[in-house]
Amino acid sequence: MIVHNRSLLVIFCMLHLFIFSVKSQNFGHFINSSIFEIGNEWIYEYEYKPCSTMDSINILLMKQATQKIDRVVMRIVEFDVVRLLGLSDKEDREIEDLKDRLLEKRYPPLLRFQEAATIIENDKKVWIHPPRQSFFRILAINPFPYILKPHTIGREWSWSLEVGQQFGDKRWKEWEGNLTIESHYKIIGDTILYTNMGRLHCYIVHSYAVSSLGRTYLTSFFNRRYGFVRLDYTNIDGSKIILNLVEHNSGSRKADFFRVGTIKK
Repeated sequence: MIVHNRSLLVIFCMLHLFIFSVKSQNFGHFINSSIFEIGNEWIYEYEYKPCSTMDSINILLMKQATQKIDRVVMRIVEFDVVRLLGLSDKEDREIEDLKDRLLEKRYPPLLRFQEAATIIENDKKVWIHPPRQSFFRILAINPFPYILKPHTIGREWSWSLEVGQQFGDKRWKEWEGNLTIESHYKIIGDTILYTNMGRLHCYIVHSYAVSSLGRTYLTSFFNRRYGFVRLDYTNIDGSKIILNLVEHNSGSRKADFFRVGTIKK
């Protein structure tokens, strides 16, 4: 009987060690590795929902614009941050770990719509630019996708920026000069999202932005492996844009190199 119990104890310990090993391998990769590796690609589908109080002409114009773009494709490419942005050593310190990476965005089927923007991913935060071409320019006055580390539920923080008048439009709001926007964030919980990549554990970040134009909102769902997998925006005109990650490709594809004014095909 004693031998039998010892056998069961050994089996239990071996099983426990195996489970711990598997968990370490599965979760350790997500925690320690970078999300925004060169060559990684995210493909988002989106939904646009007009507000019932919007002008009927603006609703029609926005719906026509959305018919020209069926998804947003984001990919990490190499670039020279100091040369591109003219940053000093001090200014570059915050994105030192990502000085060779850039978030390139394309908008199929009209590939003439494309842009590039810096990203920040370090041991303190993950922060990215939203899409900003065509009607997505409306998102420039919303909170940007942003989460602090560690991802503690209840954690709050704020951030501010100035947005130029080129992001204004008569279809939503116009202004002159730079618009100051104060954004406020809180990690309000976590959840499981069922996606094309499987069941994903996500932290929920609720945020709102305040400016002289009014308030905008963003609820983002952040996963440690894939980054922002769902972005639920409420815009300055009351409309909504919801981006959902439907495909993710690793950096196995050859990464392009971004040079000032040129994206090599």
